[in-house]
Amino acid sequence: AFIVAMGFTAIVVCLFSPSLRSIFSLARAKTFGCDLVFLTNYSLGGQYVFPNNPLPGCSNASLWSIPKEFLCYLFVLVPGVLCAFKRRWVILLVTVVAWIVYCRRLHLAEDVFDVSSIDLRLAVFFLAGMSTWLWRDKIPFSGILALVSVLVLGIASQFKPAFSILLPPLGGYAIWWLAFGPKIRAMQWTQKTDLSYGMYLYAFPI
Repeated sequence: AFIVAMGFTAIVVCLFSPSLRSIFSLARAKTFGCDLVFLTNYSLGGQYVFPNNPLPGCSNASLWSIPKEFLCYLFVLVPGVLCAFKRRWVILLVTVVAWIVYCRRLHLAEDVFDVSSIDLRLAVFFLAGMSTWLWRDKIPFSGILALVSVLVLGIASQFKPAFSILLPPLGGYAIWWLAFGPKIRAMQWTQKTDLSYGMYLYAFPI
């Protein structure tokens, strides 16, 4: 899916960014090939790509997260090989420790959105989702709790960094309830297909 999205983005760039076509070279073609192998997107960015756009130099901003997402999937392999999923408290402990470190960095006013820190932020969310799945038989499934989570997050949004600290557990719970709780008639067609990944990858170039 990533390779197809990269191909689509490349076509869009070639058609609508003449400044990039003017400096196209074999080296950039090789970089494009490396992008396909390593899930990066260096070849479709730079000062010659849509230089007059509101976000210049960018062809598909959604692609930045794909290699990090893939690393999270590889992370699942480690506890799987070690049979750690049979000891779900271990995963929960790792989740709590990662969240505490994340909270500490926020409390110290460190930027968790920079290149060196964003992996921690994404890992906390990924671990929160993993722990929720492993402990789903113990977690109460309640619309009231989901509503309370949203209300608390709304209040916390006015206090920095409370919102960022509470978002992984409370936001994760609210999304979990929304995904598996209410039967929204207008959304029943989504039960046959999952469009989230495709919409994420193609929204930006479109």
